[in-house]
Amino acid sequence: ENSPKAFEYASNALSLAKSIGDKLKVGEALVNVGLASLDIGNTEEGANYLLEALPILKEQNNLYSLPAVYHSLGTIFSDTQEYERALGHYKDALSICQAIGYEKGLAAGHIAIGETYSKIGEYKNAKEHITIGYNLAKKKGRLKLQKAGIYAIFKLNESQGDYKEALLNFKTYKKLTDSLHERTSSQKLEKLEHSHQLALKDKMISEAHLQLNAANQKNIIRRKENYVYILLIILSFMVILFFTSYWLIKRKKHKDLLKEIETKLSNIEKEKSNLLLELKTILSDLNNKNEMIEYLETKLEQPNDSNSLSKLISGGLNTDQDWSLFMREFQVQYRIFYEKLNTTYKNLTTTDLKMCIFIKLNLSVGEISEIMNITSAGVRKARQRLRSKIVINKSDNLNSIIRGL
Repeated sequence: ENSPKAFEYASNALSLAKSIGDKLKVGEALVNVGLASLDIGNTEEGANYLLEALPILKEQNNLYSLPAVYHSLGTIFSDTQEYERALGHYKDALSICQAIGYEKGLAAGHIAIGETYSKIGEYKNAKEHITIGYNLAKKKGRLKLQKAGIYAIFKLNESQGDYKEALLNFKTYKKLTDSLHERTSSQKLEKLEHSHQLALKDKMISEAHLQLNAANQKNIIRRKENYVYILLIILSFMVILFFTSYWLIKRKKHKDLLKEIETKLSNIEKEKSNLLLELKTILSDLNNKNEMIEYLETKLEQPNDSNSLSKLISGGLNTDQDWSLFMREFQVQYRIFYEKLNTTYKNLTTTDLKMCIFIKLNLSVGEISEIMNITSAGVRKARQRLRSKIVINKSDNLNSIIRGL
């Protein structure tokens, strides 16, 4: 009924059959595309598809598709007045139908062969084949083929000038046409009535389903409401339990955290006290060594006292060694701080490093001045130089940055 759509679907089926390499399906798809092409009026294209299908169907020995292909090709070549070629295809279709006992195909084949013989003036052969086809159709009660057969006989009578016989056959043709129309109308009425009955049944079933669904829906709603109430009660208990547990855990963690902070602060104060004590010890040593330097200066003015000078020097002014000893201790106590300081700020001098360490230890300007043996102004200048290397924004606090490492 929708030939263009049939052609589209048949073409898609052909592409799919070719993609999977199924020869049998390819042959059948070619036949369907060819027949659909004929239905939409593309006779030449349809013939090409059918001719392409023939060798594949023969190879697959598809005896049920071959008669339709031969018959369609016969019709195409008969319409293009290639009668010998048309007869060849019709006869090929007829021989296969005889082999498989396909009586409808036999009736259609004989009628088509008879019509073709009539077109080339071989009326005897035409009448013989048309009569055989008509009788086969009549025997099986196939009105469409009977109609086609009697119409072919009527046309044959006309061609031979036998108008009396032609009139009788035309009346038979008219009766068959009316019978076919009545049968078609009756079948349509039966289909309509059947469809109406099905529609009524579907409507009754739909109404029953609707009632059942409505009842089920009410039950479902009731169950859902009950579930919701139960869930709300359970959730309420769970929320209360959760917040109670959370509060208890948080309270315990808070206590533990306070205790941990107090312990850390106590340890930090102890470490600071120990480091300050060590620094003061180093400072005392440095002061003693400064006094030794002054004594050496006075001794250098006495040329004959070289031996005592050597002893004093061998006593050693180990200021660097003392600072190294302190640094080793500091790096053990503040390893992470010292690593971050050296990684983040690689351009710091020894004085800058010392100043960073004193700030980390939270020493005052006075304490730093005493340890480094410089004035408070010198300490502030050293801090300013350090600030220019570390602080990015003017609003940033140098002490906070260093202690935060």
